[in-house]
Amino acid sequence: MHVPLPAPAGIEGIKEVITTCRSAFEHLNVTIEDMVAEGDKVVARFTARGIHSGDFMNLPATGKPITITGIEIFRIKDGKIAELWGEVNLLGLMQQLGIFSSP
Repeated sequence: MHVPLPAPAGIEGIKEVITTCRSAFEHLNVTIEDMVAEGDKVVARFTARGIHSGDFMNLPATGKPITITGIEIFRIKDGKIAELWGEVNLLGLMQQLGIFSSP
């Protein structure tokens, strides 16, 4: 099952994604596991942990702890983020929240 997420547009879009995640997962803590830079690109691999305490993707709070991993690639221009690409393990999150069972 594919659940489309709106692509953030600019700084306001990024703020909206962060606000949505922080309101859905209390005690959200993001750890940068690795960060690599080459040329105009910076890649960050992260792990986020929290408690599902609010609506997320139309799923009411479950109170379950979650751990989610992902990778983001930033293109830097003139010292600022010009582009951002990211992949997050949403299937793993859905399994933790009980939406999908683990194989």
